[in-house]
Amino acid sequence: MQYKAVTQDRVPRIFCSRKTITPIIAVILTMMIAVAAGGAMFYWISRLQTQDQGAVTQSQQRLFETLSACLSLSSFDMNLISNRSNFVLQNCGSTKINFGDANAEDFGIISSQGIDPCTFSVNTTSCIGCPVFLKPGEAATLSLNWTNEKRCVGQIVAGKQYQVLFNVDRTVSASRDFVPESAARCGLNFENATRLAAQAHHAGNPPSYCYKFQLTNTGNAADTYNFTNSTGTNCGSARILTIGCGATGIANHTISLAASENYTIYFNQTVITADLTCTSTITAASLNCSASISKDTSTSYISPGDAAQ
Repeated sequence: MQYKAVTQDRVPRIFCSRKTITPIIAVILTMMIAVAAGGAMFYWISRLQTQDQGAVTQSQQRLFETLSACLSLSSFDMNLISNRSNFVLQNCGSTKINFGDANAEDFGIISSQGIDPCTFSVNTTSCIGCPVFLKPGEAATLSLNWTNEKRCVGQIVAGKQYQVLFNVDRTVSASRDFVPESAARCGLNFENATRLAAQAHHAGNPPSYCYKFQLTNTGNAADTYNFTNSTGTNCGSARILTIGCGATGIANHTISLAASENYTIYFNQTVITADLTCTSTITAASLNCSASISKDTSTSYISPGDAAQ
């Protein structure tokens, strides 16, 4: 067997020629990479700075609102008969306060010596009159319904001193001591005894004058009131009305009011004698106790067709 020598020229060349990058192109690529990296770094740092500034601004705003917020609880009671509490809140700060709204949880705490503090929610279900938005200096009269808060009411004892604390948006709070009531207390008040304009009358008919009253149940339980009126000389017919002053109004001599509730009534009085004064007395009396209150009305006219003096 003979072997042929393989010459070097017969070996295939399987490699390519390589061209090197010129120094100018290398410098340009390096600068482009540096600019891109710098831009990305600048964007990242700017975004972080913006987020930090926003967080600081929000924190400062929350801190300012917390420091400038002030809430005053000027009165609070608890009626164990009706399971109701009436209270007055006032914004004594320089920022608005949202009480009993759904945006943030508002709650109250009842505490006393010897009992575990009881926490209850303040919302549109438990708070009558909520939500309320108080501007600086504004006040609101509200009520709490304890019907669904049996855990809190179950440990309340009449005649013992307790403290209630309201926490609003977890930024401001107000507290007040109170003593629950378990016995019914009666009371009523007449306000705004205003004589309204005389009703028009025809020739030969006496003029009619109307008085507007607001009756308020100042007791701590629901009550029913009976109205009576007595008229003196020179007076014609008189009617106690609940719908306006007109003669076609509906007469209502008995009204039922819840504790602290008020109602507007009208007293219509005719005057039959010219140049003389007609004096009447309207009385509201409680049917549950001996409380009663009276108001006098005094009306006169010079001659038919003239307004009241």
